[in-house]
Amino acid sequence: MKIPFQYPFFHEFVAELPHPAQTLAKLQERGFLGGLNLQPVFRDLRDHVLLCCTERNTGADVDAFVAALAESIR
Repeated sequence: MKIPFQYPFFHEFVAELPHPAQTLAKLQERGFLGGLNLQPVFRDLRDHVLLCCTERNTGADVDAFVAALAESIR
């Protein structure tokens, strides 16, 4: 996973993932709403997703998501 845009963000950020549609489907199988695939909306952002994390997500939630994302990318 890469963070292509290096700018400050509040809750949402863009990440570049390999095969985003498949990765998001695998995350959903693991119980996570992984993000928004941006390619249908922005053709130039082919392998990019919009992710969001708020104050309602605990540190454990974030750790579980990161672990699931790492498994889903493989």
